[in-house]
Amino acid sequence: MLNWLLSKNKKTHLENEKESIPRFLEPFIRQISALHIHINGDNTIYSSTLLNINNEYNTLLIDELIPSLEEIPLTIGQRLHVSGKLQGEVIEFDTQLIKIDTTDNYTGLRIQLPDSIKRTQRRQYHRVSLGISEKTSLVMRVDDRQVVRGKVSDFSSGGFGALVDMNRDIERGSKYKDCTLKIDNESIRNPIQIQYAKSEET
Repeated sequence: MLNWLLSKNKKTHLENEKESIPRFLEPFIRQISALHIHINGDNTIYSSTLLNINNEYNTLLIDELIPSLEEIPLTIGQRLHVSGKLQGEVIEFDTQLIKIDTTDNYTGLRIQLPDSIKRTQRRQYHRVSLGISEKTSLVMRVDDRQVVRGKVSDFSSGGFGALVDMNRDIERGSKYKDCTLKIDNESIRNPIQIQYAKSEET
């Protein structure tokens, strides 16, 4: 099955709806994915993990930093830049330290839930751009009534990108059994799976 990277907009998106931000951060807890912490005034990049999201108080709890702080102590209100990668997407946000939670077992940092996060899709494969040409085309049957047509924009060993015009949303992970790629005089017919899709803002 071919993977399909359907791309119709910029690779970076700013998520600034407060109620939706926890949804993008929760996978970091479930998968215990590493976070990188940059402290203003310190060139060291620290590692941590997200432990808890408190929606009532709009805070996040992250684990103690690795390596441990030595020369630059943390103070309440300290500005932090947090980033992490999950499923090919990099999430970044700025925040500040609210409280240092200390128990007998660990020291955690309570930080402010950010007002916005930046999500950037990162490619996992080297991608070759084809440009938009009449020699490349895509025909995909969405259902019994709709056939989508578009132009193939690039290829990689992990799939291809395409620009299409359609009036319905496509979700990541969706599979379609009938897809035909045409490049010059060659045709390839194969099922596809959507790896990334985004509608262009108008």
